[in-house]
Amino acid sequence: MLKQRKKINLSETQMRYMVPYVDMMTTLCIFFLLLYGFYLSYKTNKETAEGVIASEKVTSSIDSDPMLKEAAKVEVLKDSIRISMQSSVMFGLGSAKLKPEILPPLIKLAGTFRSLPEDYALTVEGNTDNAPVFYGGDFSSNWELSLYRSLSLIKLFTDEGNNPDKFSATGYSEYNPLYPNDTPEHQAANRRVEIVIRRRSTSRIPQPGAPVGGNGAGLQEEGPRRGG
Repeated sequence: MLKQRKKINLSETQMRYMVPYVDMMTTLCIFFLLLYGFYLSYKTNKETAEGVIASEKVTSSIDSDPMLKEAAKVEVLKDSIRISMQSSVMFGLGSAKLKPEILPPLIKLAGTFRSLPEDYALTVEGNTDNAPVFYGGDFSSNWELSLYRSLSLIKLFTDEGNNPDKFSATGYSEYNPLYPNDTPEHQAANRRVEIVIRRRSTSRIPQPGAPVGGNGAGLQEEGPRRGG
């Protein structure tokens, strides 16, 4: 008489392996979640530290030069650094050509920009008052004047070795005033160029053969910052 084979309970066998497998996978999930949390904390702390260092570099560079210290104002915000400079210090009336005496301080500032991490972007914003441009001058409108002043600064910064990919240019004309254009003092304050430094959300890969100098500037479409 043949011996009857013992039946194997597959459900019981599977459970013997399933329980430790589930425990192991749960432990691994918790482990990788902890690693991801540590990474996010490290990244946040690193970006915060880099932001503090960047703001200190920019502020120190401007404070160390008497001309820039008098003409420029640095505002450190939560997600950016804003440098506001009076147009009268850098340009003649109705002109987008930089004055010779402002070139050494700006070249020094360009060196500070070179030292910033590559994932920082700089937007140069030109602003005018509401006085019309000279008839027969170089520019047909305050739109052109404000934009070309931004481009003049970008050309200088890129000529001094900064990556053109970092920069974009904006011209707001008279439509982003700090004050109403009702007094000569208010008009003078509204004639300014602002440089906004902020970290890009994603790093852009430089394209081969990217132009160097002012032609590397892009036109950034963004809403104006209204003053008080």
